[in-house]
Amino acid sequence: MIIRNRAVAGVAFIVAGIATAVIYAVLGGWYMPDALSQAQSRVPWFLALSAVQFLLLLAAAWALRCHVRDSALSSRMKGLILGFAVVFRLCLLLQTPWLSNDIYRYVWDGRLVTHGVNPYTLPPAAAELASLRDDSVYGRMSHTEVHTVYPPLLQYLFAAGVALAEAFDVDPVICLKAVLLLFDLLLAGMLLHLLPGFGLAGGAALLYAWHPMPIIEIAGSGHSDVVGVLCLLIAIHATRRNHHASAALFLALAFLVKFLALLLLPFWVVAAWRTAGRRAAALSLAVFAVTILLSYAPFVQAGSQLLAGLLVYSAKWRFNDSVFAMLFNTVHTLLPDRLVTLLMVPAHWEATEAVLRTRRIDLALHLAKAGVAVLFLLFYAQIGRRFWLAQKGEGAGLLPQIALAVLASFLLLSPTLQPWYLLWLLPLLCLSQRGPDGDAQQTSRPALFPALISKPGLNGLWLLTATVFLSYWILHDYQSSGVWQEAAWWKWLEFSPPFVLLLWGIAAQRAGRDEMKMPPDDSRGI
Repeated sequence: MIIRNRAVAGVAFIVAGIATAVIYAVLGGWYMPDALSQAQSRVPWFLALSAVQFLLLLAAAWALRCHVRDSALSSRMKGLILGFAVVFRLCLLLQTPWLSNDIYRYVWDGRLVTHGVNPYTLPPAAAELASLRDDSVYGRMSHTEVHTVYPPLLQYLFAAGVALAEAFDVDPVICLKAVLLLFDLLLAGMLLHLLPGFGLAGGAALLYAWHPMPIIEIAGSGHSDVVGVLCLLIAIHATRRNHHASAALFLALAFLVKFLALLLLPFWVVAAWRTAGRRAAALSLAVFAVTILLSYAPFVQAGSQLLAGLLVYSAKWRFNDSVFAMLFNTVHTLLPDRLVTLLMVPAHWEATEAVLRTRRIDLALHLAKAGVAVLFLLFYAQIGRRFWLAQKGEGAGLLPQIALAVLASFLLLSPTLQPWYLLWLLPLLCLSQRGPDGDAQQTSRPALFPALISKPGLNGLWLLTATVFLSYWILHDYQSSGVWQEAAWWKWLEFSPPFVLLLWGIAAQRAGRDEMKMPPDDSRGI
């Protein structure tokens, strides 16, 4: 249905915004003093309201498209988009986080830094830190025996949030959420600024500004990924303006929020080399390396403990995996006891049933991780090849799609996919929107370089940003059973529709490339 009257479309847009604000006000009004135990029974209601929010987002996007049509986004509409975005976030700002307790670890780390303690040296449960513990923060943390996993830039940010809270005598959780909310709104505003430069309608920023994920995961739960995502967007913008040293600086800052940003460094270096020569590429590498070294310098006395938390996380954590889960389950089922004993059981151990069971799991984890690593390297090499084949002046314009393809491949193959990890994809999806003809709009790509991600593939990733909320059903099951175990039904419901679209997109791309390789009709012969 097309709304032909622009005034009616504008009213529909405002109505969708008001309805969305009402739902966030309802969510924000849930008072949960003991959030992680009391609120889990509300997960079904949360998922139902989130589904309504996604439908309202689609309605608002359609109304905005009908209102704007082919004209540029007016200042008034930009103000409405950002104004409603602010209202949505403020509704959840004062709420006690209940879907995740990560922010309490943020406050703990920030408190250590403000007290002159290296957060990498000791885990929270260490006896030396007993004087800093309290029920309001330490009592709500998980995995207190594990060292911090958060890189230096976040440690500085956590410390700043705690210092501000102490200076103004406010709750450090609320203060830190407010700081992260500012980064979130800056990101939404930057999208409004960047989109026209990519030949895209500024209204696509609505798909981030009103998307439930940043509102719930940042304003509600206070996740810090938004800082790295904003740095990544600035790096993209700087590269397009041929400010390659600045781009490398902000890419390094993105790495200092989440290490996966390192996967993008080769593409930024190649873009600098093609645009400005070898010296610019070398300078980009130097700026990236120096930024990281300077950031870690104040914490180096932690020695081998500097990466201890990250190593535990990478070795043991699994949650909401898809491809990895299928590979792990297959390997775990097929592994013969003899091979498990040979590779995993020391000669002086007795190969009891319990030993074989745990060692089988460990070996299956190792083999599954090796398998997804090979798969990712194949995807990565293909993405790199496609980027290398791009025309000289086209590389910077392709960076959003390159980053989207790399990060999406990594996250979909990862053993852990928390919902807020997809915050890294949302702005890139906005910058990779496709026009009515199905081609990406941000650059005039030659026929020999079709889009990295097809339209069905983009739709699959968009859909995943909605269905990933189903992973929170585990909180409901945990409350009733006391066992932290994923149910197969919601994982199939979460991943099947997006993967169908992704596979459809891959098949469509292969068919398109094969068609381009075919000679004209008059040269095919009999």
